[in-house]
Amino acid sequence: MVRVAAADLSWAVPEVASGRISPELVLVDPDLAESARRPEPISPELVLVDPDLAESARRLLPLPALVLAPSPPVVAAPAARAGVMGQRPAVVFSAALAAGLALIAGLRQGALHQAAAPAFGPVAGGGYVAGSRLRFEVAIRSRALTGMTVLLPCAGRVRLPSLPLARDLSFAYKGSLRGSRATATLVLGGRFTTQTSATVVVRELGPGCAPTTARYVAALS
Repeated sequence: MVRVAAADLSWAVPEVASGRISPELVLVDPDLAESARRPEPISPELVLVDPDLAESARRLLPLPALVLAPSPPVVAAPAARAGVMGQRPAVVFSAALAAGLALIAGLRQGALHQAAAPAFGPVAGGGYVAGSRLRFEVAIRSRALTGMTVLLPCAGRVRLPSLPLARDLSFAYKGSLRGSRATATLVLGGRFTTQTSATVVVRELGPGCAPTTARYVAALS
């Protein structure tokens, strides 16, 4: 009787145990089994922004070796050493990876905030106008815009409350205002592009009025 040597599938035991590969496919599809044996590396940068890739990376974390035979008795560790030393390698590695990724994300966010602050600022006490459509002033003692008025197609001229000026010299407002002709919802956003000018985008929404969007460049007057 001829005996056929069994294929060496010892490498597939952890893959099957972790659920990354089906045991049936290991036997019938060598190419798929080989691809599961050598998964494609995942970029750590993509793990930060893609939840699906982050989940795939967690599945690829090393697992403890699968025990195939009875192991000898293990002497219990002292209570003082029970804790981190008693955790599984995969758990410890996963916690370290999560902490590292959180640190990288925090450093990147801090760098973006630092780079967002321009080297210039608006003229304190100065007035900025865009023809007869938009005007406002920069407060002297606080980082805020005051006395802003906007002429809207449907609601007429509206007056906005004081708008705080962000660190990157942007400002925004969204709310319902009563104008000289009607009440409308105003969505406004802007930013100082130079010390003497600011770009402002205004969108008006109101009953019986088609939504309109206008863009202005307010210059120091």
